[in-house]
Amino acid sequence: MSLVNLTEEIRQDARNRPEMTRERLLKIAKKDDANVQQEMYDKLCKKLETHTKTEKTTTSKPAGDSIKGNRFVTAHVSRINKLTEDLQASNAKMLENNKKELTDEDKQRLTDALEKMRETIETMKQQIWNDKELGDTICTTR
Repeated sequence: MSLVNLTEEIRQDARNRPEMTRERLLKIAKKDDANVQQEMYDKLCKKLETHTKTEKTTTSKPAGDSIKGNRFVTAHVSRINKLTEDLQASNAKMLENNKKELTDEDKQRLTDALEKMRETIETMKQQIWNDKELGDTICTTR
């Protein structure tokens, strides 16, 4: 699905919202009806604004301190933090809803998935600390 299917209004507005990822826009673009797209987009914007406001009020920053540095890095850090929150919530939900004891196969599948994630994180850390293709790494992970 292509972002070209989005209305011009949505595309223009999304350009000014760093939290509006390509993945989010692609979900909206799957809808054929422009009104449905706009409704989905408006709901998502409201949800993201609420999340951002909540995040800003709970974060203690010194007065007058603004976000500094590369905007792509800032966006990437925000996305990593969100993924971490989602993973923690998903894990808590799985543990809460799972009434059976985990089988050895289940434990192995979970362990393998976490190991793969750990390897990806270690690779990313090495690239950052080696200053090797940092810009390319950030752009390709979005």
